[in-house]
Amino acid sequence: MDDNFKLLDINDEDVLYFSDDSLFKFGYFKDKIKSEIQTKTTSQRTINVIKNQLTTWSINNLNGCQVNDITIKLLLPSDAKECEILRLGYQRWQKGKLLVEVDLNYSAVSDEPNNQPQWEIQAIHFYFKPDQPEIPQPESPLDDLRQRINQENQSENQ
Repeated sequence: MDDNFKLLDINDEDVLYFSDDSLFKFGYFKDKIKSEIQTKTTSQRTINVIKNQLTTWSINNLNGCQVNDITIKLLLPSDAKECEILRLGYQRWQKGKLLVEVDLNYSAVSDEPNNQPQWEIQAIHFYFKPDQPEIPQPESPLDDLRQRINQENQSENQ
């Protein structure tokens, strides 16, 4: 992953806009990604692909020991997706690229054909690379008032 991508610190009420005109609140988008991953990792086709890959890498059985715990990191999409973010309290959209990193944990319950391996989402992280430097947090209109009150209190205490 490019070093310019930073872990996205975003509120569930902030808004994501994608070039295909789709618009999501971040909380909904996060839930949708999680649901999609859970659906895909429980499909028989996906399980078979991953089992075959583990066998190809000789990971399924190392020196007679059954591997029961593997964590896989997925980057979705494999190349970053263009998007814009509108954060609460900001006046402008921030353009950039979004990556989703998913940590999946694989547990092979047993070698019996009817017993399916278990996939569990360990974590989902969102990374953002802004096209332009970060937009500074807007100052609160009350900051000037707080500063005056603090100065007055300091003057009275001296």
